Amino acid sequence: MAVKPGVFAEALKLPLAKRADLARELLRSLEEERGVDADAAWLQEVRRRVAEVEDGTVLLKRWSTVRAQIARGLKRSRAARRLTKSR
Repeated sequence: MAVKPGVFAEALKLPLAKRADLARELLRSLEEERGVDADAAWLQEVRRRVAEVEDGTVLLKRWSTVRAQIARGLKRSRAARRLTKSR
């Protein structure tokens, strides 16, 4: 459902602090609607992951290794983006 253009335009006219308040309230309303089902689903997911670690069915990696992998991936992504922009 798209926001009516008039509502959005009016919101943009608000001072920065009021827009921030509005954004906070909108986000809070989403969290309230999320409800208990989402919390229960996350709890189930956390328990599943803990069980996998405890029974050894997942391979754990050191943070330094994961951080290096992320850094390499970001570097490749940025390089690809620069290459695409230069064409």
